[in-house]
Amino acid sequence: MKVRTEKLFNKLLFSQYPITIKKLADENNVSIRTIRNDISEINSYLSENSLKLIETIRNKGLFLDVTRTDIEKITNSLSLQKDNIYLDKDIRQFNLILEISLGTKFYVYEKEKEFDVSKSTLDSDMRDLRVLLDSYSLELISDAKYGIKLIGSERTIRTMIFEQIFENLGTMSVLDSTKHHFPEFQVLFNFIPLKVIYRIKALYNQFLSGPKDYIYLEQSIIFLNIWINRNHNGNKLRNKDEKIEKPPKDQLIVFIQHVISEFNIAPNDVEVQYIYFMLNTLLNKDQYNSTDWLNAQVFTISLINYVEQKLDISFDRESEIFYERLLEHNLSLFPRIKNNMQIYNPLTESIRQNYPEIFKMVQIFTAENLLLNDNKIKDDEIAFLATHFLTAVSREKQSELSVYRAAVFCNYGLATGNLLAENLKQFFPIDVIAVLSVNELYLLDKLDVDIVFSTSPIETQNFPSLVIDPIMNNKNRRNISRFLEENIKYKQTFLINQQSAINNVFKDIVEILENIYGKINSKSIEQIIEVFDINGLKINTKEIQPMIENILSDEDILLNLKVNNWEEAITEVASPLLDRNIIEDRYVDAMVNSVKEHGPYIVIGDHLALAHARPEDGVNELGLSVATLEPPINFGNTETDPVKIIFCLAAIDSYSHLNIIKSLINLLNDNSNLTDIKNSTSKTDFKNKLFKH
Repeated sequence: MKVRTEKLFNKLLFSQYPITIKKLADENNVSIRTIRNDISEINSYLSENSLKLIETIRNKGLFLDVTRTDIEKITNSLSLQKDNIYLDKDIRQFNLILEISLGTKFYVYEKEKEFDVSKSTLDSDMRDLRVLLDSYSLELISDAKYGIKLIGSERTIRTMIFEQIFENLGTMSVLDSTKHHFPEFQVLFNFIPLKVIYRIKALYNQFLSGPKDYIYLEQSIIFLNIWINRNHNGNKLRNKDEKIEKPPKDQLIVFIQHVISEFNIAPNDVEVQYIYFMLNTLLNKDQYNSTDWLNAQVFTISLINYVEQKLDISFDRESEIFYERLLEHNLSLFPRIKNNMQIYNPLTESIRQNYPEIFKMVQIFTAENLLLNDNKIKDDEIAFLATHFLTAVSREKQSELSVYRAAVFCNYGLATGNLLAENLKQFFPIDVIAVLSVNELYLLDKLDVDIVFSTSPIETQNFPSLVIDPIMNNKNRRNISRFLEENIKYKQTFLINQQSAINNVFKDIVEILENIYGKINSKSIEQIIEVFDINGLKINTKEIQPMIENILSDEDILLNLKVNNWEEAITEVASPLLDRNIIEDRYVDAMVNSVKEHGPYIVIGDHLALAHARPEDGVNELGLSVATLEPPINFGNTETDPVKIIFCLAAIDSYSHLNIIKSLINLLNDNSNLTDIKNSTSKTDFKNKLFKH
């Protein structure tokens, strides 16, 4: 079987959706007739081995429906020898990319011999390579002494290597040993040895505690290998060109120090700071600044509102868990986009194909609202965002009863694992007790579960388990139905979503009382919570977020405030909160210093600013104050100046001020009312106009 035919075979084996013949022809730069011949050869092989043939699904394309056992049997029998992998142009291109960026010096004639191709063929490969590198603003130069050299920004070179590795590997996992015989891995392991990958993974397990999202973990390991290689070869960032911030003494910096020692490299200060930040970004850790903290919240709420309007659906009943998961994702997404280090998503095409409506919604909204450092969000990251919405939609459609207690293990990331869990609960009588990565298998014995679902083969010993695809499709559903029937003895009856039901009853009671008696004060709400508690019904108080009218009192409103500059505006609007010890002096300093460092990011819309800092900068309790400025003050943002209204938010966490942010976003979308509020003549008039949002 030719290399191209085998590559085509592998693509169909691991695809979760049909692929058109035209797309396959375009990807392989051959005619449709050639692809048809390849399909005939593959079908002959399948027939000889008594396996299902490739189907042609009308108006969709080619699809191969095989079991996991069939896949392992096929891949083992199709193992390629190293000496023939370079018959494929894409494999040669991948080798050249890694050679110029991770290898030692080389000359074109050496590659002719290694690939066993003609000079004209390699010249064509080099032309294509130059076009690819040009898209990254990188270039190649030929030097008689030093051979082929790569010229350009060191940061960009590392990003290029990272992206090209995962584009070539596709949906295949670097840590999945069953795929290591593929030609792409044979090329990769020439430059990033497998033993080094495993050694770094061992260091991760030794020094970085806590849950690890598999997809982020794997990609961070590869990026760390790139960093080690580039430093070994003397390709370093220069101290004098960078602003150096010393990383904190935490688990991650200890891990990095052990990597430096283990691999005998000597990075400068800026390299240590660089890899610390990049690993934080890739590992999805809680490391973000004040600008990202606010902007990610505004973006998250606005995106939720947009999808709700487009789908004519409300996520209110699960707003807390949905909002927090999406916000956590976005807090790491923002620095990834800023630094153009976006995560590869192996399920992008599957999500685009199976859920086109939500994917398109997120794509349109982010194109209009998320451009950071002139870097646009990529489809892989859009697919991650779409996954969160798909999970929420699935949860909305769940029934109230579940009869199987299950654990879900997913090696595609926790967001995808959560989506899979919600789909299982939506389509089957299943209650998912936990969603874990494949690295957390040791927790299985500690869970009260009876059956296990996993996206890759795992050893579950006493638990019946089923390997399924991460995206729900007809094949998945058939396999799951058979699996549940075979394990009917584990079927139980019990109520799920009990906590959600309790919170919904509480909210309904409060709403009824308010309709009868008017606004209920916080003391009355506490008494209702106490009644629930006495009767064994715990309220999740995180879901009871106060409205803006619950927080903003008359003493927090300053009308026609006269100040000389933006620093005075922040200081004065914060004074009511400072006087009541809601915030401390250092919180005011943090707000001012943050604007000095990051610019006028607190101006969140036309003529409207929201001063804030992080909760740990000196917040004692949730608070909000506001001032209208007369005359308006410039903050340094030419598109939104001058600022007419400034709010000061003192948040104690990531959720309690959710309704306040929603109100301010609604205010931003109503320019006429914003003007009316600015022209309010009394505090009563001001509140009446503001609270209607």
